[in-house]
Amino acid sequence: MNRSSTRRKSAREAPADSPAEPLGSGSAAVFERRRPVRPQQRLRRRPAALAWLIGALALANCERQLPAGREQDVLRAVVADVLLPLGPPGKVLVVGRPSDCQTRGQTNAPVPAVLFNAFLTANEDDSAPVDLQAISTRLQVDSSGTSPRALSARTAKTVVAVSKVGIAQDQALACLEVFGGEETGFFLLLSRNGGDWSLDSELPAWRDEATRPAEELPDGTMYDESS
Repeated sequence: MNRSSTRRKSAREAPADSPAEPLGSGSAAVFERRRPVRPQQRLRRRPAALAWLIGALALANCERQLPAGREQDVLRAVVADVLLPLGPPGKVLVVGRPSDCQTRGQTNAPVPAVLFNAFLTANEDDSAPVDLQAISTRLQVDSSGTSPRALSARTAKTVVAVSKVGIAQDQALACLEVFGGEETGFFLLLSRNGGDWSLDSELPAWRDEATRPAEELPDGTMYDESS
């Protein structure tokens, strides 16, 4: 047997565990795909849409866990956003009292029906008074029980009356009425973003440009048609 045939035979009978010759870049890619994928690699390859969904669900869960709205928190926003900007305490008197904002149970203001009904319920005749002094000591609050119109005539000051607050989920509704000179009333529509309440809009509720002033009777008491 010559040497060339011996070399061919030796190549065919090479041991099975002999290292294989490189098969080129295509075969290397096949070997790469067959490697086991580690858990960390699977986590890195998680689709972006799935991560977004998990974040959205977590945010929704946090929102559902927000505590129920409290009247005191809403009134703090009313004081900060509306009452304090009106001027120094000596200029305006503030009264807290239940009021339906002269709606008699109906309104054309763009307010959700559920929220308006909550407002009416909070301001029923037997509702407790609004304690604004406990919320802010910077206000000049009158707690005498005198009607706002009579109080304005007696003190020659503008009187602002703030009603009780109706709350429905993350929205709140209150009434602000101004007495003295041209009299008017507004709905205050507030919303809660996270845990903080803020004023969204002021909606006209009523206006009386020819209001009769309160009159003082002979015994010193004040007669007021609105009381």
